[in-house]
Amino acid sequence: MKKVNFINWRLVLILLFLISLIFIILVKIISVQVRDGLFLQSEGEKRQITFSKTLPTRGGIYDRNNFPLAITVTNYDLYGLKGFNENQFGKLSSTIKIESYTNRSFSKKTLLVSDLTFSEVNAIKKLSINNIEIESRQSRQYPLGQQIAP
Repeated sequence: MKKVNFINWRLVLILLFLISLIFIILVKIISVQVRDGLFLQSEGEKRQITFSKTLPTRGGIYDRNNFPLAITVTNYDLYGLKGFNENQFGKLSSTIKIESYTNRSFSKKTLLVSDLTFSEVNAIKKLSINNIEIESRQSRQYPLGQQIAP
């Protein structure tokens, strides 16, 4: 009679082989994470694509005689922010012409002057006053008027 063997040596060999493969893979994963982690992270950051925001400016439109039909003009607006006080208002009004405000409590962003010139902007920046903001915006100008605009 044949002796029944519940443990097959081929099955044991295959299981040992699979367990050793799993162990080798785990060791490799841990070594990549621990030993080479900083190096690989720095190499990945070197290859990362970064984007910078570039604001386009509209170009001028000219006719065949190089006469401008449409030009873009940069305008500057001066805003008083929250915390803008009476002393700063007096210092600013001595530099540029500002309309007098009856309510000078600036609890929110308030437009003080619209359409500043570039020299006025430089004079304001030299004052180094806190709680003001100069915003630039671009507008389209048509030297020949609205007849050529479309």
